[in-house]
Amino acid sequence: MTLETHEESFPFFGYVWKDRNKMTTILGIHLILLGIGAFLLVFKALYFGGVYDT
Repeated sequence: MTLETHEESFPFFGYVWKDRNKMTTILGIHLILLGIGAFLLVFKALYFGGVYDT
């Protein structure tokens, strides 16, 4: 399979590096997921026995 085949099969995942809107969307999604993960770690540390194993 070539790159063109993948972009034709799954156009949502294809992107061009010069497309600022697509790069901003990709970066934004990753930052939101990292933020959710950080929030879950804080929530666990506060309410479910801390961060360290005992």
